[in-house]
Amino acid sequence: MGGRDLDAPPPNQYASDPYASAPYGEYDDPDYDVPPRRGIRPRTLVAGALIGIVLGSAAVTAYALTRNGEPSGTAAVVSPTSSTARTTPTPPASTPVPAPSTPSPTSTSRRPTPRTFTTSTPPAATFSVPPPSEPTDDAQAIVSLNQRADEDERATPIDRLWVVQLDSKYVGVRDLSQQPTPFTAVDIWNRFQNVISDPRFGGQVRIVRDDHFGKRISQGNRLTWVALLDLDLPDKASAQAWCEATFVERGTDLANVCLPRQMTPPRR
Repeated sequence: MGGRDLDAPPPNQYASDPYASAPYGEYDDPDYDVPPRRGIRPRTLVAGALIGIVLGSAAVTAYALTRNGEPSGTAAVVSPTSSTARTTPTPPASTPVPAPSTPSPTSTSRRPTPRTFTTSTPPAATFSVPPPSEPTDDAQAIVSLNQRADEDERATPIDRLWVVQLDSKYVGVRDLSQQPTPFTAVDIWNRFQNVISDPRFGGQVRIVRDDHFGKRISQGNRLTWVALLDLDLPDKASAQAWCEATFVERGTDLANVCLPRQMTPPRR
């Protein structure tokens, strides 16, 4: 039976084509243009590059955010039209400042030791019971005068040095240079307060009774109070010179306001 063998390959329809025997890529016809191969367009390359930059920047930002377990101070700013990512520097973490230490309640600050000074001026007399400032009658004035004398006599030693007597009074004495009437106990108290407050004597005036030292100046048993300034001078001439330098009076008038006396044991 005649016909085509089914197992034989089909006839080459291009067997009669003049290009059938030419190798691939080589043609005898010079007018035949080889069709260009299909490639990747430039626009596609730009879009792919931008996508890669965006994804890379996002990955860097995610890594920075999760690096310390909390948001970081660095934020990546990506411009859709730029291929460069700008970063803002992160300020350094603040270092905690330790709280000032509070000193222990038991601690004490050292204070400077106060300096002490000694002078040759005798200390002012102190009183265990303050006397009345202004006695209202003679009885009260006598108590105040004796109370002051008790204190001052303990501070006035019998040391045979020289002092100056500034005034002496007993109740009923007359001294016309000071007042026209006899002195009462209140008058004596007020007169001695004036002598004590005189700035020339530096507040060192002492009130004693005339039987405390030396020869008594009063007659009989009349109680006499003496206002003296304990200068601790070595001799009578020094005491007399002090009186003349301090007062303007001379002669008996000077002796009435400033009389040198020696601190010797009492005698009549």
